[in-house]
Order: sequence, then C-alpha cells, then structure tokens
Amino acid sequence: MALEVRLLGTVEVHRDGTRVELHGEQLRTLLAYLALTPGTSRPIDGIIDALWPMAERGGAMPTDPRPTVHTYASRIRSALGHDSIVTRDGGYALGVAPVDVDVGLFEALVRSAGEPGCSAVRRVEVLDKALALWRGQALDGFHDR
Repeated sequence: MALEVRLLGTVEVHRDGTRVELHGEQLRTLLAYLALTPGTSRPIDGIIDALWPMAERGGAMPTDPRPTVHTYASRIRSALGHDSIVTRDGGYALGVAPVDVDVGLFEALVRSAGEPGCSAVRRVEVLDKALALWRGQALDGFHDR
C-alpha cells in the first residue's frame, strides 16, 4: 500500500493513487500535523494542542481529549490502512517516508538541485518538478490556528 500526503495546497491523502476522503477538520488536522514530521513520534499533548489550539481561550475541547485523539487515529487507520499511523513512544507517528509527503519531496528535490555536479539544465528540470508540487497555499482550507 502506497500512501501519498499532500500539504502544498489543500490537505489530501492518496492510497495507491486514489484519493481518500477524511471527513472532518480534526482528522485532516491530525493527518497534517503528523505529516509535517513523518516517521517521528508526536506526543499526545502536542497533538491535543494542535487539535484544540483555542481551548485556552474558551474553545470547545473534550473534557478528556486523550480518548478523542485515540479515536481520530483509529479512524485514520481505518481509512488509510493499519500502518498509516503508528503508536510509538507514547504518541503517534505517520508511517510514511518523508518523500511520501509533498513537503518532504519538495525539500528533497531542492536539495538535489543544489548538489555539486548538477548541470544547469538538470537543475531547472528538478526545480520545475519541485514547483509543480504546489497546488496553492500550503495547508489551504484550514482556519488560522
């Protein structure tokens, strides 16, 4: 199963080339939060802060948000596959390589264009490919958080 996460525009996820809809802003927020550092465990408290950033200013947060985070992770696993989100070190991680997220692929392409020995023609090709990953404003559709 191949997952591809897109953050350079609206948040999207594709499994084996087919777009998978994650219904609800909180699920997309959790996916995006984990996709910013794929493979790296994010602690539950950090996830809670990302999902309910306005709670300290009167926003609606569940009385006990931890079970809700677990439910969201479970829903994403159901939609994308069991290995899409892994439990690690008391937190969650997105189970993909950095280049499976368009941000990571963009960064890898830009790095490769700057490698010694990269011809000017090749550099332009690689940078064009990197720029083509952008589909609009990064994380488009999210409210200011």
